[in-house]
Amino acid sequence: MLKDLFYIESINKECENTLTAIAGINGTNPVFLGHFPGKPVLPGVCSLFLVRRCMELFLGLELRYHEIDFCKFTGMADPENPDKIFLRILWENVNESKKIRAEMKHGSLTVLKLQAFLKEI
Repeated sequence: MLKDLFYIESINKECENTLTAIAGINGTNPVFLGHFPGKPVLPGVCSLFLVRRCMELFLGLELRYHEIDFCKFTGMADPENPDKIFLRILWENVNESKKIRAEMKHGSLTVLKLQAFLKEI
């Protein structure tokens, strides 16, 4: 179900250990039938999935969340709004993990701020 939820248009290296990504939301995905009928919003766990997926594609690794230090959903991404999702992810290697700081915007609205650790599977 999550496979077809987003279409990633680009992932680019902004500078050392920083990437930016642009994605769109597939508003017809079945996830929105239950979240929420009549007024769909992007589930928070799907935002976390997109952050992880962009890191995987950029680094060519399979990753999983190991620890989440801070996760704040500051707004709602409306799948009926055609604005793009903009991601900025900074990371550093810490032991066997990637420590990330991410911010996700839907159009001009910040919808997620995240600090977490990802590990290679």
